[in-house]
Amino acid sequence: MTKQTMTTDKTIQIVMRAKQTTKRVIITLSIFTVCIVLSYLTLLHYVDTQLDAKTHFPSTTPCLKVWSTRGLVTEPANRLNDANSIQSITRALISGAQGVEIDVFFDVELDRFIVSHDRPYNLKDGQLLTLAEVFSTIDIPAYYWLDFKKLTRLDENQVNQAVARLSLIVPNDSLRARIYIESEHPLKLPPFQNEGFHTILDTQPLPVSFAGTRLVHNLYKLVFYFGDFSVMGLGYGDVDDPVYNHISETVLKSVPLFIYHVPNERELLQRLSDQDNVKVLLNSDESVNLFDISARECDAKQALPQTEIGI
Repeated sequence: MTKQTMTTDKTIQIVMRAKQTTKRVIITLSIFTVCIVLSYLTLLHYVDTQLDAKTHFPSTTPCLKVWSTRGLVTEPANRLNDANSIQSITRALISGAQGVEIDVFFDVELDRFIVSHDRPYNLKDGQLLTLAEVFSTIDIPAYYWLDFKKLTRLDENQVNQAVARLSLIVPNDSLRARIYIESEHPLKLPPFQNEGFHTILDTQPLPVSFAGTRLVHNLYKLVFYFGDFSVMGLGYGDVDDPVYNHISETVLKSVPLFIYHVPNERELLQRLSDQDNVKVLLNSDESVNLFDISARECDAKQALPQTEIGI
């Protein structure tokens, strides 16, 4: 046997071993992938079954689902002062809103919840407005959706401090039952849940134009279920490429939803109001009053009067 022949044989053996190794790797990866997919589908089926069977959801307003975004703003030119103010919130509630979304920061140094959409804080008539002032001043029973800004940046001790402060300024169980805390951080919300506050897991699914939007919706649904949050929040998105779309309606059909930034279209808000799992809607224009939109299954006369909310 010549040296060249021996070299050729060794090369063939190496190639054959490489092919066998590659084949084993492919088979192993294939089995692993199948196991992952089957596990995912099994878990998804379990979660869907559990959500479908759930009959109790946190109280909201089953007929009048369009709440106010930062109050009813009547001074667009002076929006930063008017939005999130006691005056605009009161105006919205008197105009028929059953609930209001408010932007809040927790200031660790001041040990106060500051009502503001931005930092530096938006002042109201030159002064800081605290959440405690809102609760103590507004005597119209209503639901409060607290958009907790920068909760993700608070450490564990600071989150506990925020929970303690919120518990202190909420004087009774009736008001506590009408407060929803929103954040995108699933690990920062449980301390509020443990104190009896409702929680909103804010999510950022992909719009309908993205191929992976169904997968992303399903993953958020799993986080929502195992986190035992009260409701899921998400933005509606653009009219031409909505985040809340026909896929969302199918995947999240058993998930209670708070949907914000809904385009200011009465027909669209009416259609969403008619969906059982959609619990609250915020239209994108805080200066427009659409609080009279009622779910069609509800007789408008059956909607609870404002003075009876939470009582």
